[in-house]
Amino acid sequence: RRVGTAPFPLQEVAQDYEQTLSQNNLKPTLETSDADRAAQWLRQQVHGDIPPIPLNLSGAKLLGADALTKNGTLIGRLLYQTPKGLLALYMAPHRTQFSQTKPTQIDGRAFYLAQPNPKTTLLAWEYNTVGMGMVAHLTLQETSPYALDARRMTATLP
Repeated sequence: RRVGTAPFPLQEVAQDYEQTLSQNNLKPTLETSDADRAAQWLRQQVHGDIPPIPLNLSGAKLLGADALTKNGTLIGRLLYQTPKGLLALYMAPHRTQFSQTKPTQIDGRAFYLAQPNPKTTLLAWEYNTVGMGMVAHLTLQETSPYALDARRMTATLP
């Protein structure tokens, strides 16, 4: 365990994603397709090193950003519309221990994989001290291009 890190809130982000889908709540607090603007806003809201993550290469359209409080912790969320449905990227400053996940490699990049329920895939990684978790109602194979695209934007770590 490294100083300043804590477990990534896996169950909380999975529940938030399911709730967002069930309520069809696709209007983020900050509605924008500008990844730089969303990242700047999230940095102010969650006090973390949040990079811009456009996901244009994989065909996802940024809908906007939200700052959520889960178990007393501020978490950033970016919502994207993809040709296959809604995708959410959660950013938890200082939440970089990925318990209840299994390490996996996708195109030589290290990720942590969890499937909180049969139809949901979560791929996680660390960016500096920020835990990043991508959640979608997609298979691992369908989620991988989006995760790789996001990971390229956070490529400061191997």
